[in-house]
Amino acid sequence: MSVQVQEQKQSSLWDTPITALVKINWDVVILVALLVVAAVTRFYDLGSAAWSHDEAIHTHWSNDLYMGHGYIHNPVYHGPLLYHLTALAFFVLGDNDFSARAMPVLFGLVMIALPFFFRGWLGKRGWVVTSVLLFISPVVAHYARVDRHDIYVEVFVILMALAIMKYLTTRRANWLYFASAVLALGFTAMETTFIFMALFGYFLAGVFTYDWFNKRAPGAKWSNAALAAVFGLPFALVAIVMFLIEKYRVDASEERDASKNALDVPAFDLLLVLGTFIAPMGLTPLFIKYGFALINSLLQTNLSADPTNYASISSISAGGFVLVLFIALSAAVGLLWNWRKWLLCAVWFYPIMLIFFTTFFTNPAGIGSGFVGSLGYWISQQSVQRGGQPQYYYLLVTMPMYEYLPYLFGGIGLLYILVRRSWKRAAVYGIVLLALAALEAYIWFTPGIVQPVPGAPDQTWLLQGFPFFSGKDSLQASNFTVLLLGFLMPLFFALAYDPDDESTRFPTLLGVWAIGVLVLFSWAGEKMPWLTMHLAIPLAFVAGYFMDDVLHADWRALVKQGALWMAIVFALGLLVLAFQFFFGPAPLAGTPLDEFAARASTIVAILIIGACAGIVVYLGMSLGLKNALRVLAVTLFVILAVFTVRTMASAAYYNKDMATEVIVYAQGTPDVPAAMNEIEELSRRLCAQTQTDAKLKLNCDNGKIKVAYDDDSSWPFVWYFRDYPNAQFYGKKPGGPFDAEVVIIGDANEGEVKPFLGNRYVKRQMRLVWWPAEDYKGLTWTKLLGGTDESGNPVQGFLQPENFKKIVRDIWFFRKYGYNLSSWPFVHRFSLYVRKDVANQLWQYAGVVPPTAVENDPYTVKFIADLQAQATVMGADGAFDGPKNMALASDGSLYVLDTNNHRVEKFDATRKFVKAWGAQGNAPGQFNEPWGIAVAPDGTVYVADTWNHRIEKFDQDGNFISAWGVFGDVGEAYDQNLLQLYGPRAIAIDKEGNLWVADTGNERIIEYSSQGEPLDVYGGTGAAVGQFLEPVGIAIGADGNFYVADTWNRRIQVFDASFEPLQQIDIEAWDSQSVVNKPYIAVDAEGNLYVTDPEGYRVIKFGKDGQVRAVWGIPGSSLTSMQLPTGIALDAQGNLYIADAGNNRVLIFDAVRQ
Repeated sequence: MSVQVQEQKQSSLWDTPITALVKINWDVVILVALLVVAAVTRFYDLGSAAWSHDEAIHTHWSNDLYMGHGYIHNPVYHGPLLYHLTALAFFVLGDNDFSARAMPVLFGLVMIALPFFFRGWLGKRGWVVTSVLLFISPVVAHYARVDRHDIYVEVFVILMALAIMKYLTTRRANWLYFASAVLALGFTAMETTFIFMALFGYFLAGVFTYDWFNKRAPGAKWSNAALAAVFGLPFALVAIVMFLIEKYRVDASEERDASKNALDVPAFDLLLVLGTFIAPMGLTPLFIKYGFALINSLLQTNLSADPTNYASISSISAGGFVLVLFIALSAAVGLLWNWRKWLLCAVWFYPIMLIFFTTFFTNPAGIGSGFVGSLGYWISQQSVQRGGQPQYYYLLVTMPMYEYLPYLFGGIGLLYILVRRSWKRAAVYGIVLLALAALEAYIWFTPGIVQPVPGAPDQTWLLQGFPFFSGKDSLQASNFTVLLLGFLMPLFFALAYDPDDESTRFPTLLGVWAIGVLVLFSWAGEKMPWLTMHLAIPLAFVAGYFMDDVLHADWRALVKQGALWMAIVFALGLLVLAFQFFFGPAPLAGTPLDEFAARASTIVAILIIGACAGIVVYLGMSLGLKNALRVLAVTLFVILAVFTVRTMASAAYYNKDMATEVIVYAQGTPDVPAAMNEIEELSRRLCAQTQTDAKLKLNCDNGKIKVAYDDDSSWPFVWYFRDYPNAQFYGKKPGGPFDAEVVIIGDANEGEVKPFLGNRYVKRQMRLVWWPAEDYKGLTWTKLLGGTDESGNPVQGFLQPENFKKIVRDIWFFRKYGYNLSSWPFVHRFSLYVRKDVANQLWQYAGVVPPTAVENDPYTVKFIADLQAQATVMGADGAFDGPKNMALASDGSLYVLDTNNHRVEKFDATRKFVKAWGAQGNAPGQFNEPWGIAVAPDGTVYVADTWNHRIEKFDQDGNFISAWGVFGDVGEAYDQNLLQLYGPRAIAIDKEGNLWVADTGNERIIEYSSQGEPLDVYGGTGAAVGQFLEPVGIAIGADGNFYVADTWNRRIQVFDASFEPLQQIDIEAWDSQSVVNKPYIAVDAEGNLYVTDPEGYRVIKFGKDGQVRAVWGIPGSSLTSMQLPTGIALDAQGNLYIADAGNNRVLIFDAVRQ
């Protein structure tokens, strides 16, 4: 007998059929198909949208981490997970616009897939509907293509809901460990995890409490439900304490066993494990904020009560001690509960937290900022209310505008969950909901309720009945109004949950989640469009749960009974109704023919709608009420889904960075990538040619030109310039003139920076960041329904038919507003300055024009960066206030006009204070903002008392002698009424002792005798030679020539001793016409001119030939800096005295010999 042995081959993974690893069914096919479509659409054109302000911060710090510069967690910018994942994407794909947004897209795909794992509760159809809703959600689609934190935290929220349901159902320890890991990841993603865990904790506490009381009093369902809904959380805490006490009881009685069995339930496990991890992070910042304040008052200590303060060793030590204490107490509770399980949970939770918050232990301070500062910072920010959004922001603005599909069907689904238990429960909830909604509307839209409003009746009595809010500020009172809605959550729990029916557990969780986020995010101080995602997602789950039951029918039979025709007719009727209302012609408007057409259109529409309604009713009778409602619900869902896809395409694709979308907030405009494309093109054209033309003065490094940018434009340009080695960040002000090919200046700094550009750059103004229109703020009943304002003027209400039609049609449907994007008012701009020698490369694309060397700009070439004042004069009491001018006497005395103090201060030749005279007024010897002063050879002092419109004469000790001049606007008759002065700004004295006065407002120079007799006049309004526009400074040279600062003509006019024109010197300065941009002029013995440029924060020296010889000064308060340098004078040694008005001082420079 022979035995045949067959050799068996050992199978491997490669030999295993896929069907043996993955069960292929229609659920899997649908999931894969949906993910493929989602991946293609979500990754499409991913990097083209402009970077927003926040996104630039996220990607910049991620890039720093990727480049090896480390990362320091800061709770201001949320959790560390985003930065690590984005850095990982940079490692795999390189640092570019696509890879920066790749991780959010991947997490968005995970989110779409997650309902698949809820199919045991959502149902076979419900999970598909939920996934589709998450896929087409406009807000989710938009922010899944943006590098923000919200998409990450929402994935972990959904996973936490999954872990909770799985553990409640199976009580497998693996789901407890999984929940611990997800909790840690949620905290590393975003601080909103505290909100979600509060909601899930409320649900678990309610389930535990209801189960507890139901086992002891199974017949008292309503009272048990009320106790669980209202006192679930405190009872759960009491239960934990009871559990700890029982652990130490010596007598093992039956009561102890009963208590142990009662606590041995899945909900208690989750509460204890998750609670022991959350408690130290929640209690520590609260104890620091409130406990340390109490300790300081009792023990006279100086502990910082700021949970985000890490500046002192004592605060760090005390805060660290509190954190360790709470962690130790929590660990003791967990170990007493079940040491093995709790330790395994801790092994998942704490390493994840420590690794990310410390960036793999390279930032130990991350322990404090992560475990304490995460919640501590956002507690301190609650009152800040970033964005200033109203409390109805989500309820009435973002949700109806974008997430109307889950908003409607999720709301219906919440009522349906109660209907499944009983119609009475749904009716109770509906009545309470309507009552609270009416109360909230009354409070929100009635002026004077939250706080008194001028012109409105005082309605604050409504809140005075609540002691905690009586007399409180508007923030606390308005918070109370939102918390009224919080009553809906415990009411829903009490009505929906039945401990004897496990099928009620999941819909109750969904209801608590959906209602809770609506209440808490509306209550939170910061309301932003991206947070709308957190409201839309649970409603999508509720809508999916509801639609599973709606779709659960024999559709083949229904179609045979006319369901398809019913759906088509219903859709047709709805569309005709919508088009007629929103797009139909207005009745009784225009010509008789137009009125006839309008009436005819309305009649036809009514007939069609009536016919459709009749057909729907007829077909519905054959289907039965339940099936008819089912068909109508599916039809409406499909119609709204189509519109939602259109809304999603607008929000996430073709309007992705346009401020016409309400969810686009603090978003970089398309001008930013357009500017970058131009800069890239300049780099490509210019840097490729530097080797062939040695004369080019270009700053190329690694193929990139030099770009300078300020702090007002840094976000988002910091991200865009990551590959520019020559990128120069100069903050608010540069240290000197630029040599960069491109300079970017934000609006806030342009006035200070522009003088450093000289005449070497050409400018294009562009849009940096913009915001959506927010006309919805400050709604009142009058703004809603119409009426009259405080002045009795009629007001068209938003909800009046014609206005409502226009809002829905223009804004909701077409995103059209009363202004177009080119003139969008809610925008912050920047200026792109391109050097003139390279500008032709940017805007002339007909051919490659070889770059030419830039003409040397004398304002740049002659700039002296280190020219420093050798002395300062600070005033009699060290407190000049805006000194505008000064003059030197022949004996070396210095007279300073302390302009804003309306006085003259005298200093001797050693700059020691001698005396002061004058005060504000119009009496003899008083002044009203004097700007001009001169001293005659005999010591007589003349003051241009500018806004008293006169010249005052004093002796050298300040004794009043005489005055002349009255106010007068001579208009074109400049040579008339020479004692009428508009605003005399400057005085110069010639060799004969005559005064030459710049009568600035009358555009003329008047010659007076020393006694005030008019002798002659020159000027007139205009730009011709000898005419002036705002003549200010005047000086007389040793040769008798006159020099006048012709400010608004941006020139210095030179006249001979007879005041005949000799020369014009154009100046690249004085381009502002502000009230403080008044330049003065001095001339030395050689004929060199010294001119102030007040808003350029500099002084310019010209040679006798009119060429720039030297330039110095930058914005600031150091001895090389100035703020509004105005008056200028020279002493006998050629030293310069400059009235540095903005710094309230006089600067003294040694003679400038350049």
